[in-house]
Amino acid sequence: MKTCAEVSLLLALAVAGCGGNDGGGGGTGGGPDAGTDAAPAADAEPDGPGSEYIFDPTKLHDFEIEMADADWQWLKDNATLEEYRPATLVFEGKRIENAAIRFKGDYGSLFSCFDGDTQICPKLSIKLSVNTYDKDQRFFGLRKLNFNSSVRDPSLMHELVGYRLFRDMGLLAPRASHATLSVNGEKLGVFVMVEEVDKEFLQDHFADDEGNLYKSVWPQFASAEPYLAALHTNEEQADVSDMLAFHAMVEGTSDLTFRADSADWLDLATLATYLAVDRATSNTGGIGSFYCYPPDLDDCRNQNYYWYHDPTSGMVLLPWDLDYALYDVDSDLGRAANEPDPNGCEPVPACRVWHVDCDDPQYQGVYLLPQQCDKLYGLVHRATWDAYLGEIERLVDGPLAPDQMGPWLGAERDKIAQAVSDDPLGPGLEAYQQQNHFLDEILDDQRAAIRALLDEQ
Repeated sequence: MKTCAEVSLLLALAVAGCGGNDGGGGGTGGGPDAGTDAAPAADAEPDGPGSEYIFDPTKLHDFEIEMADADWQWLKDNATLEEYRPATLVFEGKRIENAAIRFKGDYGSLFSCFDGDTQICPKLSIKLSVNTYDKDQRFFGLRKLNFNSSVRDPSLMHELVGYRLFRDMGLLAPRASHATLSVNGEKLGVFVMVEEVDKEFLQDHFADDEGNLYKSVWPQFASAEPYLAALHTNEEQADVSDMLAFHAMVEGTSDLTFRADSADWLDLATLATYLAVDRATSNTGGIGSFYCYPPDLDDCRNQNYYWYHDPTSGMVLLPWDLDYALYDVDSDLGRAANEPDPNGCEPVPACRVWHVDCDDPQYQGVYLLPQQCDKLYGLVHRATWDAYLGEIERLVDGPLAPDQMGPWLGAERDKIAQAVSDDPLGPGLEAYQQQNHFLDEILDDQRAAIRALLDEQ
């Protein structure tokens, strides 16, 4: 199992709001994208052969960035501003002008990487954009790509496993793969490359892409300001009356009326699948972790997801930022959340939930709201419990099963092992192998916990 020091570091980062990668359950998705042997034209159609080639699981693509030395130095000197600077992308011999890059992230992958003005992480996450300066330009049908540094994940696999499980269970989720990156000949090593959740993503997956996309905001607010701050589309004509109406539905419903009241808003069958994957990956940074902030602890919020208001089907939940999934085993798997108010609804010290030393200063003042005490989360959980059990059984018998997960995971590890060994800023091959062994243990233990839950039924 993971050492106490490792667990403490990861949980501390989660507490601090390690939402990390900026940018994303309903909807539809698919399994891992199969690529082609020959690279298609860079202007290929979105989510067709073009973007499939970029996320081809058999390939380790190399991205070369060229830019003015002064701009690259400016980015390094001002990383936390997260502002773009012009660049040229060189990919498989083709030059894409009018591109741009910037550093990216939240606390866990950017701000925590600095001690004052001194960068203390070996590499930072980077966002590549091809449409910042040319709105019509696309790269293999994509507008942006995220290159996540994985400085907290020496295995380089947690995000890939998480997104794969969502997609293999038929949910809509970003694609992820590995890539290497260099800037002006400076090799930055291996990154986890994640598809951007943006207007292009909506156009690729929804018949109607004109709805509002919100990042990491739960329908718990009666005022418009939090929703306006979270809005990621339609900003120029910002209208968040949909989220206010969604909030009003949640506030006005109960267990007795929730199914009928939510029918125009939520697909509960799809949410049962989402909950199954979210819990099976023990995603402490996801929708089920409501962090309560001082001084009065009345402000409890979750993080790392998107809502898309599909005009034809209601609110669709999309996972995002899964680099803190699968660091621990969720042995409860929703049992407590299925009992309304089992221990009251006061926020509890996070150290007790995580079974870490409560005398450690980094956990003092950090509280979590019991999941069932958030009204929407509790309503969804109780309304979908039977469906959830069926979905978590489908998960453990299917995509999470060793005979399905093992070969794919082994191929991913083999694909990047040499690049990890050569990575001047990476964890090194020994740490990479050790953390992948730990990930295998977590997967085995989580399978056993799911089987125990199912055996109780």
